[in-house]
Amino acid sequence: MNTNKKSFWVSLKGIITIIISLMAAAGTLIGSLHAIGVFSENETGNEEQVVLTITISGEGGTTNPGSGSYVYRKGSVISLTAISDSGFEFERWTGDISSTSPTLSIDVIRDMVITAEFKPLPDSTSATSSEPVSEPISEPVSDQIPSVSGTTWAGTNSKGEYYEYHFQQDGSLHYQSPSGYWENGTWAQSGNEIYMEMNNRYAEYQGIITGNKMEGNAWNVKGHHWTWTAEIQ
Repeated sequence: MNTNKKSFWVSLKGIITIIISLMAAAGTLIGSLHAIGVFSENETGNEEQVVLTITISGEGGTTNPGSGSYVYRKGSVISLTAISDSGFEFERWTGDISSTSPTLSIDVIRDMVITAEFKPLPDSTSATSSEPVSEPISEPVSDQIPSVSGTTWAGTNSKGEYYEYHFQQDGSLHYQSPSGYWENGTWAQSGNEIYMEMNNRYAEYQGIITGNKMEGNAWNVKGHHWTWTAEIQ
């Protein structure tokens, strides 16, 4: 009888040892699967994904990447280019981004829809004279749209909040917001397009300058989106 009890406890101890070894091996396997990416970032809750949808209005060109919906990690920086067909020219981007530049570099921090629009080039075959048609002389954009460097602008956003923007000559941006006066922003200008970053890229602004007024879209890292306007002071 004592021999049987001893054999039983020896067998039970062996079974417990095997179970513990299997559990340890399973933990190691799961860790390895995470390390090689078998489990996605979303399954672990460490990374969010957003969808960028690119469309083309009518005809006249393509985009790179092409039209369609793309899934990116939130915060990815994406380069987007509009390519016009022969006889057409790029006109503008519409949707969640408003711009006339054919090449964009955007931070995809939320689901976005962007549309490329093209327009036909003027028809030169309708001229009745055989003499060469001289093109109108236009001044460079830099002469038409002065730099905002050293100027102050003020306005409100779609939430009714008042802001002042002080464009420093070194490219830094000082601004007055509902939460106080800050000096941690930057700005850049290309012709009549203006881009601003606030609070170390917590919020980003894109807009168009028309005379003494600028307006555009803005968003922050939390995925909030709004519009804004400002006038020179």
